[in-house]
Amino acid sequence: MREFVVFYIYNKWYYHNISENKNGVATNLVYNKIFNSNDIYYCTQVSEFIKQYSEFSTAQLPILIDIESYSKQFIQKSKPLENQDKWNLFKLLKERQLLPNGFQIAEDNIFEYIQKVSEFILEISENTAFLEKERFENVEIPVNRIIYERQREGIAVDVESAKEKIEYLEETVFNTKIKLQLDFKIFSPEKKEVQLNWLERNGIGITGSIERTFKNYSKLNEGCKLFYDLIRNQKDLDSFLDILARRGGNSRTFPSFHGFGTITSRITLREPALQNIRRNNRGIIKPDEDCTFLYIDYSQFEAGILASISNDDKLCKLYDSDIYSDMISNIGGTIETRDDAKIEFYKFMYGASNLLPAVNRYFSKFKKLKAYKKKIEKEAAENKIIGTEMGNYRNVKGNIEISLSHVIQATASLIFKKAIIKVNKEIPEAQFVLPMHDAALYQVNNKYDFEEITNKVKAIFIHEFAEQCSGITPRVNDSEFYS
Repeated sequence: MREFVVFYIYNKWYYHNISENKNGVATNLVYNKIFNSNDIYYCTQVSEFIKQYSEFSTAQLPILIDIESYSKQFIQKSKPLENQDKWNLFKLLKERQLLPNGFQIAEDNIFEYIQKVSEFILEISENTAFLEKERFENVEIPVNRIIYERQREGIAVDVESAKEKIEYLEETVFNTKIKLQLDFKIFSPEKKEVQLNWLERNGIGITGSIERTFKNYSKLNEGCKLFYDLIRNQKDLDSFLDILARRGGNSRTFPSFHGFGTITSRITLREPALQNIRRNNRGIIKPDEDCTFLYIDYSQFEAGILASISNDDKLCKLYDSDIYSDMISNIGGTIETRDDAKIEFYKFMYGASNLLPAVNRYFSKFKKLKAYKKKIEKEAAENKIIGTEMGNYRNVKGNIEISLSHVIQATASLIFKKAIIKVNKEIPEAQFVLPMHDAALYQVNNKYDFEEITNKVKAIFIHEFAEQCSGITPRVNDSEFYS
């Protein structure tokens, strides 16, 4: 098995064979017979690689490693949310002093550039703990094979429905901006710095992400609600515009999958980000002909993980009934729905400092949970790093309040990925389509027994949850994908 770094520019693929320390150029991925499915390819242009490879070959895709995902896993660092820019390999190499100041990519120095990328890959590999490498080989690479094959196949969409949604969303986004301008004197509300300034002026600290923060406070603050609606509707609008603008004609879209899309290793999609589409807009996503969607959804996923890893018997028992329902019954006030309860749960998990007094009192009754939270925060403060039983570490330094959230979400990602891998291996009749946070969308050909396939898939998702989290009886739902 050979390893390559590849870079597409000037209508050619420039490559560095890491295994043999050789450079080369290929005008075609298949005809040159340089690339084959038994090799590993590191690149930042995975979508272009898949597109070109598929134009000339029906053979299995090689092992593709998105360098952005690779970097997130092994560098284990995330900048403060308010300072995050779009990930850029060129800037990263300069930050790590692998490229000299003033270096610019040109036709006469491309090999120098990709050799520096190779040095970056090798440097990371040599300085990575065994546990992280084991996760990479046994979890991340198999997941990459599954998601990139789906990217290659594409996803069926209803373009006419997308056009209708675009018209509606454009009007909705416009009206929301007008309301923010007229009622709150907020101009250019779509800009990140404007959103951050609004949160700061209102004394609201970021919990998780800007979008999550607006959602958390949407019931208490009309401005937050408007900002949240604006962000979500703009995301859906961008996704639908992507569907119409990109290849696929009137039947399919080919989103860009990222296997380690977040620092907690969530699978994400871009261009279009289909997994973020609101439920009432999902009608544009269709199963293939003669297929039916199977939507598998973990029940109280993060709450169940928290109950298990904290070994809090009281919380474990509540999971077996319903933690969120218990929060509604015992907190009261503004906690009226499951969504309200989930928001407060996530604020607690993210270490928000301004929880409602009633919410603080509620969580303080779980003594083992309280002790566990202190324990991992102490470990994070001492070690400057936090992770799971199978890697996915994160440098936290002075940001220890995210420790609990990282452990819970990284564990959720691991369980989810292991379930996807096992289903792919044991139940080929269930074709993976999309990750949807705590849920997975599959499609099943109508020639198979849908109920039988459903039960088999659910059993695997339950097994992976139970294997990682003792003390609870995991629950998985097969629910409606559409609203």
